Amino acid sequence: MDGDGDPDLAAASLESSSVSVVLNNGDGTFTTETLYDAGNLNSSVAIDDLDGDGDLDVATTNFSTGVNTVSVLLNQCACSPDLDGDGMLTVFDFLVLQNLFATGDLAADLDGDGELTILDFLAFQNAFAAGCP
Repeated sequence: MDGDGDPDLAAASLESSSVSVVLNNGDGTFTTETLYDAGNLNSSVAIDDLDGDGDLDVATTNFSTGVNTVSVLLNQCACSPDLDGDGMLTVFDFLVLQNLFATGDLAADLDGDGELTILDFLAFQNAFAAGCP
């Protein structure tokens, strides 16, 4: 789901009318689940690139009194190296990373290990070099 090549999990939540997504950290552990609103009484999910943008999307079936529908949740992954959020990769993204790192802000933990190390800078450089879709 996050495009890193590690298989992630998505599950329908019948009681909460949501879809739960859990991302694979690639080391045998997973992130905390994130819930996304979906239709009523959803019971199954399908995962595929539904809009042709190269990212995996989720569809879920919904059942309600007399009305059966499908919810489509399009993948809206952010461009991780665009740290200043301006939609472009520039030197200012490096400056934001340096400031986050200097203040101990875990938003700079780009390798996801819970620590701020040189590996976070390397993860940023790799993501920056790969660019954004």
